[in-house]
Amino acid sequence: MTRITALLVLVSAILALAAPASAVRVAGKIVVTVGPGPKLVLETKAGARFKTLKPGFYLIFVRDLSNRRNFHLLGPGVNRASSVKGVKGGAIWRLWLRKGTYQYYSDGFRSTMNGSFKVV
Repeated sequence: MTRITALLVLVSAILALAAPASAVRVAGKIVVTVGPGPKLVLETKAGARFKTLKPGFYLIFVRDLSNRRNFHLLGPGVNRASSVKGVKGGAIWRLWLRKGTYQYYSDGFRSTMNGSFKVV
């Protein structure tokens, strides 16, 4: 393979990886609110709570309003926390949710701030 061909292959791969999220069909948007206080709520972008979702690519907007709590999502292929406990903040995650059960909780408050949903 010549250097020019190798360079073209590399540039094509980089451009494919850098494609905007809008190029991928979004199955839904989820808004997570942590705090203030012992509050952990998951809703659709329209404000509806849910127990089941369809498989697909989701944008997850995390609003962490507490400096003592965070959001942790655990499920098939996912083990992600929103922030370090003790830090307020926010995040936008782009995740592919597969069939299975997903658990969510706040680290350090797992027994009282928790829930689950299924992707079917």
